[in-house]
Amino acid sequence: MGPQRNYFPLIVLAFGFLATGCSKSDELASVVPVKGKIVFLGKPISAGNTRAVILTPDNSQGNTSLHEARGTIDREGNFEVTTANRNGALPGPYKVAIVLMDSPLPDSKNPYVEPKWLIDPKYGKPELSGLKLNVVENAPAGAYDLQVATK
Repeated sequence: MGPQRNYFPLIVLAFGFLATGCSKSDELASVVPVKGKIVFLGKPISAGNTRAVILTPDNSQGNTSLHEARGTIDREGNFEVTTANRNGALPGPYKVAIVLMDSPLPDSKNPYVEPKWLIDPKYGKPELSGLKLNVVENAPAGAYDLQVATK
């Protein structure tokens, strides 16, 4: 039996393309800006070539939207999300996932190179990360900042 491969990053990307391809309904007219900063162990994210934040509606808290919000995290830890190609997210509670990894490019000798997580992979799963945000209209600066104390 060969080495076990982690297909989660590929699944995340594929689902992102499907989610952003959904039709825009009246619900999407109410997206609000969501910008923030993610800090791990007191330092902004600066490592990794794959850095993303994913907001998944928290059904257990009443957010029944079918639309995830996603964004890229820059080298200073800043992010801004979009939902179905609109800047922002729908108001409501969200579970948060953070993807931070190095993803080497494949070559002809090794067509599949498994990415290396730079943080605990649990942060890549909204149901395990323990991170939550409540998106509201007119949020004050810093309302969506996330401090993560463990790697």
